[in-house]
Amino acid sequence: MASGSEPVSDSDELASLVTRCILAFERGGATEVDAELAARPTLAEVAREQLALLRDAGLLVPPQPDPEQIGPYRVIRRLGSGGVGSVFLAEQSTPVRRQVAIKVIRPGMDSREVLARFAVERQTLALLDHPNVARVLDAGTTADGRPYLCMDYVRGQPITQYCDERGLDLGRRVALLANVCDVVQAAHQKGILHRDLKPSNILVSDQGGQPWPTVIDFGVAKSLGPRLLDVTVLTGYGRLVGTLEYMIPEQASNEIDVDTRTDVYALGVVLYELLSGRLPLSSRRLRSASADEFVRILREEDPPAASAAAAAAEDLEQRARQRATSPAALERDLRGELDWVVGKAIEKDRNRRYGMAAEFAADLRCYLRREPVQAGPPTTWYRWRKLVARHRYEALSAAAMLALLLGGFVTSLMFYFDAARKTVASEASLDIALEAVERMVQAGEDRLDIVPRMAGVRRELLAEALELHRRLAATAGGERVQWRTARALAGLARIQAQLGEDAAAMASADEALALVVQ
Repeated sequence: MASGSEPVSDSDELASLVTRCILAFERGGATEVDAELAARPTLAEVAREQLALLRDAGLLVPPQPDPEQIGPYRVIRRLGSGGVGSVFLAEQSTPVRRQVAIKVIRPGMDSREVLARFAVERQTLALLDHPNVARVLDAGTTADGRPYLCMDYVRGQPITQYCDERGLDLGRRVALLANVCDVVQAAHQKGILHRDLKPSNILVSDQGGQPWPTVIDFGVAKSLGPRLLDVTVLTGYGRLVGTLEYMIPEQASNEIDVDTRTDVYALGVVLYELLSGRLPLSSRRLRSASADEFVRILREEDPPAASAAAAAAEDLEQRARQRATSPAALERDLRGELDWVVGKAIEKDRNRRYGMAAEFAADLRCYLRREPVQAGPPTTWYRWRKLVARHRYEALSAAAMLALLLGGFVTSLMFYFDAARKTVASEASLDIALEAVERMVQAGEDRLDIVPRMAGVRRELLAEALELHRRLAATAGGERVQWRTARALAGLARIQAQLGEDAAAMASADEALALVVQ
């Protein structure tokens, strides 16, 4: 890939691999490092060279005991580690006694970019001052000169884990995500984008018997205005920022003018996961894809609707229990408005996405109140345009086939109606017209079946053929028209059933049966 043409580059992948190797070495030594390198053989040699440089510089060391003290805070235990640093649970004794979370940069990670991110997080949290955002309480440097941030210790679980363990039903999950949207909207009103919203950065605890969400980790936040500009320009121009599974399609396209719709997309992915128990796009597939394939998947592949994802899960019964419902009810309750709302939030075309987190929250609450939602099902024309954009050659072939069919039909039908107007009730003319309509029925049932994702087009073609059968029946009548109308209705019923339009399919089948038994 040419440098700068896409945001995912070999250097980004190498940096990610080296980071994973550092963490692996701290966990289990050289054996775990070898396992990481074996998974990416094309980068393994260069990664080994970089790891050797880190080792020679004294920056790659075996697992070390946790510090007992960080500044004035007594360390209780390590909460977690990442590529940039570690987070510890600690205790403050004066001027108040409380537990705090301390984020410390790891040795050797004091680059300009990392320090800029620390500065962003400190300044961002100071600006927000929101009850559902972890506050910065203090900052300083450790005894060996590493920067640290002291923050509120949030006693919570990732939002997905919280909901699953407590068996929250769909309504309570939707209400909780709407409250998270309120927190994100408050950040946006202060001119701050989070840019890394995901379940592990949305912690939920119980307060007063109700779930209380707290948004954490503003380390890659970005200012919508000038206040943080001096540091945010250092934190990712032309590079991936955030977590792959929750990343916006426009970032994969190297569109760096991100806005509030960036966080809306990530919130939509979180809601998809809360409702269906799955991610829209496979985590394993995204993380194992090449740079070009990753970009293509994120930009072009539409995920299944949340209802379809839930229905296809192997552990559907367990997921239904976690949502206090049955498998059939889970799929039914997700289908329709919830699918529409989630689909609008994770729409790849950001101009069709909710513009702000507040709009997203408003639609979620409309759903809870059983009011009409702003989101709606994509129109046939919109789906057709997306289909053509992704499958140009197949669409051109289908269009050519339809043009030939329609052209022949129009010519034949003109002959027939001209004969009918002249009171020349020619059986031959009727046969020609019926044959033309029959070609449309066959195209809807068989010929277009080989073209991917044409079920909607086939349904519309059969519906049009059905209408023409009825016009012929009104003009000429007869058993031949009746039988062929019944066949068109039966084909339409099959397509409607494939599209999940059960009521319409049943009505078409009943009408076909009525014509046959007359």
